[in-house]
Amino acid sequence: MVRIQLHGRFVVVVDGRSVEHLLPGRRGRALVAYLACRRGAVDRCVLADALRSSGTGLTALLSKVRAVLAPVEIVGRQSVQLVLPEGGLIDAAVAAEAAHRADAAAARCDWPEAWTHALSTLFVTQRPFLPDLQEPWADEHREEVGRLHRRALTCYAEACLKQVSCECGYSTRSESEDQIVGTVLQHVAVDHPDLAPSVTPDVVRGWIEIVP
Repeated sequence: MVRIQLHGRFVVVVDGRSVEHLLPGRRGRALVAYLACRRGAVDRCVLADALRSSGTGLTALLSKVRAVLAPVEIVGRQSVQLVLPEGGLIDAAVAAEAAHRADAAAARCDWPEAWTHALSTLFVTQRPFLPDLQEPWADEHREEVGRLHRRALTCYAEACLKQVSCECGYSTRSESEDQIVGTVLQHVAVDHPDLAPSVTPDVVRGWIEIVP
């Protein structure tokens, strides 16, 4: 089983062992993180530029990282891609897929499903992306994560308000805005305290639309 965690503390687990400390320094960790948050292959020149590494230096770095990560593969020559064995997980990829599923469920008004998947995204995106890594590409990705987090929060709030079976138990059609705000804040504080710092009254008011 392989697991890579990019949000919060950087973690790489291979066959039950944490191996991130075996990677060749900061650049080795940055290489794994960069490839892990990309969905497809990355041009070698783009990768070298992101890591501020020369051609020969990148070749040596890739070789050392491959040795640590096996059975995870880094495939390709002109373009390279991180390939996990079956069952492998990257928290950022899990969050992105869950957000897609949440949006799809919301579009068909399946609020229990939307609620579940939006919450899965928030459990990941509430943690900072690689907080110890200060690189331009990481800053750009943090902006993407911020947008994903806000998108999931919006879906989560809508599901809370429209899901009849939700623990908060209220309907948007029969409540005032203040009551809806109070309900959502109470629901988050009691059932999902980890999300509470992100969910303020003004945030909730930005989500909701009172149905006449």
